[in-house]
Amino acid sequence: MGIHDIFAANLRGLCEKFGSISEVSRQAGINRQQFNRYLSGQNIPNRRTISRLAKFLGVEEARLFSSSQETPRKSSPATSGDLLTDGIHMPAPRELAHEGGTQTMLQPGFYCCYFPLQGSNQFLVKSLIKIAAKGNCKYFLRRTVFRSASSQKATLAQGRHRGIILANSSDVYLVGINTLTPHHLSMIVLERQQIAGSTVLQGLSITRGTTAHFASRVCLERLGTGVSVIKRHVKTLGIVPTTAPDLNPTIALLMTQQQEPRAAQIGLPYFEELMLSQHQDWPELKTADTKAPQLHKAIV
Repeated sequence: MGIHDIFAANLRGLCEKFGSISEVSRQAGINRQQFNRYLSGQNIPNRRTISRLAKFLGVEEARLFSSSQETPRKSSPATSGDLLTDGIHMPAPRELAHEGGTQTMLQPGFYCCYFPLQGSNQFLVKSLIKIAAKGNCKYFLRRTVFRSASSQKATLAQGRHRGIILANSSDVYLVGINTLTPHHLSMIVLERQQIAGSTVLQGLSITRGTTAHFASRVCLERLGTGVSVIKRHVKTLGIVPTTAPDLNPTIALLMTQQQEPRAAQIGLPYFEELMLSQHQDWPELKTADTKAPQLHKAIV
């Protein structure tokens, strides 16, 4: 089997995951006629196109020329219900990203991300997230820095997570891996609703700390795309007090409010009820009867 045939077979097998050859060639930015020549083994792309194809398909460049890999076969529909014999079809990231709609809600740009500091309800960990779109998918980079209290230039620890953004009709998931050793995985689950009257999103984070896994609340606040704004926030990454003057009061309230455990589950506070309990004298939150206020959340 020649190198042209090996490349063509591997390319065809990898393209099966996406369902449509036209979609692959379009999103990879390759002319369809030229792409057909690659699939038939007539031509092999130049180095730049190979790199682009491998990155789009999510494989190493060497994988496209490897003869030791079996050509992936299409999964047949499961019919028997037997876990030992039925195959499992794993949706490609693009399928997951469109589950429940064509948007994953989080628009490209920069976001501040806040976690509670372990062992303290007076401080938060502030990190920065960059979201970018490629084709129909969205990806993120998250940078976390723990600076020394005595010197802002001294870094005690840091994290650089990168991953894909997935979504369904109710939630958005940021699934990533720390590119720094020991490469821990993490996941942030955000409600597909922003807190009414703000740019804040709330959710839960599952990650691994120094010695164990833990789950915690998390809040995201959109900053926009302006470079000057981002530079200002980069300087303040790390541990910040909940009383910091530039901290959004909504974030401070959501991240510090204590809740009684319900059946040993971790839950998110309902913001309007929380505000009502904190400010009974707010006229706009009062209702004519004793029922809980029927307030609407804005959909992003």
